[in-house]
Amino acid sequence: MSRVMTFLGALALTASLGWAGAPMPVPAGSVPIGGTGGWDYVSVEPGSHNVYVSHQSRMHVIDPAAGKVIAEIPDIKGVHGIAFAQEFNRGFITCGGDDTLAIIDLKTFNTLSRLKMTGGKPDGVVYDPSTERIFVMNGDGENLTVVDARTQKVLGTVAVGGGPESAQPDLKGRLFVNIEDKNQVRVIDTRSLKVLDTWSLGPHKTPTGMAIDLERGRLFVGCRSGQMVVLDLATGGIVATVPIGAGVDACCFDPASRRVFASCKDGTVSVIDENSADSFSLAGVLKTEPGSKTMTLDPSTHMLFVPASGAGGFRLLEFSQAAVADLLKPGEKIASEDAVLPNFHRVDLGLAGVTLYRSASPVRALVKAGGSDLPARAGQVLVHARQLGIVTIISLEDPADAEQEGSKATGVAVERTAAQGAGIAFHSHPMHNAKLKDMTPQEIQAWLQGVEQDINASAKSGAVLVHCAAGHDRTGLVMAYLRIKVDQWPADRAIAEMRAMGHNWPKFSSNGGRSSWHEEFLKNQYPAPSQAKVNP
Repeated sequence: MSRVMTFLGALALTASLGWAGAPMPVPAGSVPIGGTGGWDYVSVEPGSHNVYVSHQSRMHVIDPAAGKVIAEIPDIKGVHGIAFAQEFNRGFITCGGDDTLAIIDLKTFNTLSRLKMTGGKPDGVVYDPSTERIFVMNGDGENLTVVDARTQKVLGTVAVGGGPESAQPDLKGRLFVNIEDKNQVRVIDTRSLKVLDTWSLGPHKTPTGMAIDLERGRLFVGCRSGQMVVLDLATGGIVATVPIGAGVDACCFDPASRRVFASCKDGTVSVIDENSADSFSLAGVLKTEPGSKTMTLDPSTHMLFVPASGAGGFRLLEFSQAAVADLLKPGEKIASEDAVLPNFHRVDLGLAGVTLYRSASPVRALVKAGGSDLPARAGQVLVHARQLGIVTIISLEDPADAEQEGSKATGVAVERTAAQGAGIAFHSHPMHNAKLKDMTPQEIQAWLQGVEQDINASAKSGAVLVHCAAGHDRTGLVMAYLRIKVDQWPADRAIAEMRAMGHNWPKFSSNGGRSSWHEEFLKNQYPAPSQAKVNP
């Protein structure tokens, strides 16, 4: 099941312009699972894009590209949720039936060990990559169990004085936790494991689902009193409220589309537009099935996944935020799931007057599809980019990228011609990942400095887009470098953001899958976190 989003589709949903008037997500099929009984959380593993669905006493693993269940993890009593620590190839599953945390291998799906939790009814679970810690919400214990993802050992317990439901880290040392029975959010220090603050949700009751916008500093709390409450991460104050369906249990935020989603037990998903940091509006409501209160989002493919159990049996409903672009002719097929354009985001750097975006190649899907009218269709994509204010494209692609994928056309050449026709300056800083691995730190530094200088010079004329082929690795390295150089982030924080944006570190690892050579370069080249200044 291949899903394609071209640059035209992604740009139409750009963060700077919002989604005002954009179409609602559309049903994109379903994956049969089978069986009966209840379910709880559903989650996407970012590296493989596999979807994990909790169901009675087992966890189903679904490959959405293949449209089928590929594995089942049995003997998970009272299964609730899962968190992923990709760098350690581990998944952590909460088992409410026996108050344990099951630790699995993400490649073999085998259960490796179990840890006894420090409170009853472990439910929600989240991973904080900045501290390499797993946080487990123990509903009956009114506390969190904290586990070291590297050693898989319990580090401690955080008492929260109420029933914790779900949580989100800010990658800066804080964890925000819904306290369902107190109508509050606790703010936890992820290193000291102390409660830093408590934020009231006012009249809004029974907070369950939670999502976060790290870029604009907003926390989204779904309350079963029928409201999505938006909080300011700096102050804890309520910024806005938006009505949602009944029985919310999960919330997701898509940074690319700037949409918030709330799945509700009444058989709906409320879709909310983030028009600005302080303005939110209900875009519409998706129909699912009664009881379908949980949901997840793949931020790379922008697909929504909702478990359901009705006349069609237990299955995973799929919703696409962008149908196959009309630039692709009917019946055209893309060979790889990688044709989906990921990682189109605005990057807010501390550079006055610089508007910077990152993405995958704007013509990659079209080039892979081929066709005699490729130049015209690529030109149309770049015209839309120019209309959105992008005046310069900085490509990190190497012509070898196309050859490696077996493409008959060179994406760099196609894009250069299309950009010129659209009135966009096209600058090339070619780099291939295989070459990058063998370069000296001084050579990598010189390449990064060249890209930085080009961004600074080009930004005087308007918005700049930086991309590689998939928008994950070379682009991620450039953005991490800029975070360290311009925003004075410590390397660990820049790496955490790079991974959150899709960096495929296991693929480029030289140390047994612990980290990539991109990350090792950043760690070795720049000061330790304790020596670096962090901008708020």
